[in-house]
Amino acid sequence: MVKRHMSQEHGTEGPDYDPYSYTQYKMYVDDKVFTLHIGLDVWAAAQESGLLMYKMSFLNHPMDPRGPRNTETDIIAQWEKDVGLTIEQFSKAYERVHGRPKGGCPTCGGPLESGSGYVGEEVIYCPKSTCGVVWSEVPSLSMIA
Repeated sequence: MVKRHMSQEHGTEGPDYDPYSYTQYKMYVDDKVFTLHIGLDVWAAAQESGLLMYKMSFLNHPMDPRGPRNTETDIIAQWEKDVGLTIEQFSKAYERVHGRPKGGCPTCGGPLESGSGYVGEEVIYCPKSTCGVVWSEVPSLSMIA
């Protein structure tokens, strides 16, 4: 029997004065881990039993001495081929399993609201200034400072 597990993480990277958002997708299949990171850099990696099988990265400069650049499309296509799902299918499956926060704020019990975070991200938060509750652990949500 094949054991599968998914994880999806949102966050920021780069300097504090100019942060960039990122999304990282991981698919665990038995002892293999397939990771796709889309943010300031786009990269994909695969590990088996803790050993790196490959890592593809988008090189920002065409004259990079490490060799020719991979396009973002090539990197995403390789990860999708390895995982057997598109990013959209992965995100839908993850949300179906892990869900979105329902109900009210765990601090005050009031209703939650939705708003924009970094570009392309959605944030669910408690509108009361005394709570300051923001969800960042659920797919397609991010914590903003």
